[in-house]
Amino acid sequence: METTGHREGDSRQLSFAFWDRKIGPFLDAVGVLNVAALSGEELRVCEEFGDILALPTVGHLDVLYPAFQFGARGELLPGLREVSGALESGAVDSWDIALWLTTVRKSYGGKCAVDLIRAGRTDEVVATALRDGRKPAGPYDA
Repeated sequence: METTGHREGDSRQLSFAFWDRKIGPFLDAVGVLNVAALSGEELRVCEEFGDILALPTVGHLDVLYPAFQFGARGELLPGLREVSGALESGAVDSWDIALWLTTVRKSYGGKCAVDLIRAGRTDEVVATALRDGRKPAGPYDA
């Protein structure tokens, strides 16, 4: 693919490829309903209360759901509401939260927040999120 003279559609595709590498793969709403065995109303409530991370696309025409927040049997990632709430105090959006959750950190022994949550270390992740949520936007302890 050329890196110069590309069309607008190409840049959007490159942008999606970046996010897909960082926090993907993604599910659409139908995929979430199937994987997590939820109704549409249950999905809406989970989004509203922060139990499921919903990522709006450009122009808010669609919503994507990072697959990392669902376990092998469709269970939700425990503690996501608390972590998201702690980070939101720093005025970040859902894309920032997803990136924060999947960024490998030295302080986590080369793991990311999702790995620690799955290992039962949610309190540690929430404490880090509270500290990071109070910082101005910028790089984390990557």
